Amino acid sequence: MSLVCSRAWLLPFSISMTMIGRSIGNIVCGVLSDRFGRRTMFGVSSVLVTLSTLVVGLSRDVYIYTIFLSLMVALSSVQYNVTFVIGSEMVLPRYRNIVGGMVMVGYIIGYASLPLIAYLSNDWHIFFYIITGASSVFLWGYWTMPETLHWLITKKMFKRAKSLIAEIAEYNKSDGKIDEMILGPLNELKVNENSEMKERENTAEKVEHTTVLQLIKHPLMRSRFLEASFSWFVASFVYYAITLNSSYLPGNRYINCLASALLEIPSTLLAYILLDKIGRVKTSSIFFFTSGIACIIAPLLATWSNVAVSLMIIAGKTAVSGAYYVIFIHTPELAPTLSRNLFIGVCNAFAYAGSFLSPYVMYIGTNMGMETVSYVLMGGMGVVASVSILLFSPETMGTRLPSTIEDAATQKTVIKGCCRRRNEATKPAIEEEISA
Repeated sequence: MSLVCSRAWLLPFSISMTMIGRSIGNIVCGVLSDRFGRRTMFGVSSVLVTLSTLVVGLSRDVYIYTIFLSLMVALSSVQYNVTFVIGSEMVLPRYRNIVGGMVMVGYIIGYASLPLIAYLSNDWHIFFYIITGASSVFLWGYWTMPETLHWLITKKMFKRAKSLIAEIAEYNKSDGKIDEMILGPLNELKVNENSEMKERENTAEKVEHTTVLQLIKHPLMRSRFLEASFSWFVASFVYYAITLNSSYLPGNRYINCLASALLEIPSTLLAYILLDKIGRVKTSSIFFFTSGIACIIAPLLATWSNVAVSLMIIAGKTAVSGAYYVIFIHTPELAPTLSRNLFIGVCNAFAYAGSFLSPYVMYIGTNMGMETVSYVLMGGMGVVASVSILLFSPETMGTRLPSTIEDAATQKTVIKGCCRRRNEATKPAIEEEISA
């Protein structure tokens, strides 16, 4: 597949198509995951990822390649997001950061291995055959991964929830504290096979699945939804613009890609430490601001040293990867249970809108001599995201995941003033609408 001269436009086009596929896939799969369960969507996406990756490796036509690459990328993103939600819902608040860190470290290791595989294989068909073998490991994960306790309880599946808690207690050789803290409240519901069926019949109409329009009609959730979506858009736009352009930076493209991946480790470790020290909001604001300033400064160093430009650009990407880690931890803590995957899915759709635009921005910058404009644009967006998080995003460090919009209304913003008063003013209205 020759992608040079008159066909050069197909390269950014194919990348953009994969981002569109990810956007659509995340919204649709977000709804399905909230309705049918996290484990179910993880299993379905794992099978389809393996098959679509194999087809990409076998393809000889650029259009077949683009279609199945889009499907592969979309479904792999679903795997990643569902895994993050499962991790968030299966552990206590104090362990949420640890789980998120483990998932992110796994991502970094996989990312860092790609330039090594590409260098050794030196053929993109072989490259995708190797990726197919690696993706098949997820099929094993489906059989060992339980449905989340939080989702089961919210869906009124008390019998399954009780059975899962008993399995956890038995595996951990619990001394009875789990029984007292969790099984006790469930036993008060007098759950048995008959009462569960009756409970589910009586409450079937009450358990409603939130749509995007229902989510944004509440002023409080709307402001959080817009801020979170913008943060994801900026993080993805900057991250993928620099990542996709790393092969064009001065120096060896394999080494640049490897360095870009490995430098995400210190940013993730720093974010991990700061999350439980100063909170989600301040940490993400710091990383976005640092990334923005680095991107603005980078083109100004071109007359001095190309190496300095590369280092500053990689520093900007390192900082935004830390911001990406924080918003992955923070976003699930903002949304109610039955709209959590939908909330994350829509935020991901905005993220992939940013990643959709990123190859074109860098393509224009590289081919039209407008690199300075591209990096200043990315830097300015990073600074704006930093400020918006401080103004509109609530701090959720050490808090329980909200089950309802009413629970989410109790979360407060970091900066006191009009934003906090606005949140408090909307709470009675939300409570009144929920009770109605």
